[in-house]
Amino acid sequence: MCYTCIVEGSSDFYIANIQPLFIPIAQPSTASQRIDSGFMFMVNKMAYKRIVSEKAKEYKKQWFKKKYAENPDVYKEKYRVYYANNKEDKNKATTEYREQHPDLTRRVHYKAKYGITICDYQNMVHDQDNKCAICGKESEKRLQVDHDHTTGKVRGLLCGKCNRGLGNYDENIENLLSAIEYLKYFEKNNA
Repeated sequence: MCYTCIVEGSSDFYIANIQPLFIPIAQPSTASQRIDSGFMFMVNKMAYKRIVSEKAKEYKKQWFKKKYAENPDVYKEKYRVYYANNKEDKNKATTEYREQHPDLTRRVHYKAKYGITICDYQNMVHDQDNKCAICGKESEKRLQVDHDHTTGKVRGLLCGKCNRGLGNYDENIENLLSAIEYLKYFEKNNA
């Protein structure tokens, strides 16, 4: 039993293949050498603990993957019950995290949903002069990423109104042309 992560398994796993990090230091003769040797010992000890910790995390991850693969329904049900019992706390924690880390949240969202990085987004903003690709107005708020829902390919950056407008017309060209004809007809007849 490993007492670090409370997981059954050999503790030999944690120290297997870890090269000694302690650099042999000669007996220090002066006060400054004693301070330096103590510092090197601490640095090496911290590095050793970090590597052992990483090995323990990897072992725990592999152990959980193995257990999950044996019976995924049990773990899904456990998580479903846990989430149902702690829904408010989980939602509150998520909201707090997003408020505390807006840039990280945005970065993960852009990468997961659109396949672009923050740098890609900033380049698109620069290329469009911080203006909507449809109406050409400069947006005071952050421009929204417009993408094809079928292919997932990013088309450009739009203001909120234009992005919602495309969504309301189901991104269908015939619907948009029909709306244009409708507006032209009433503009001509009411003029």
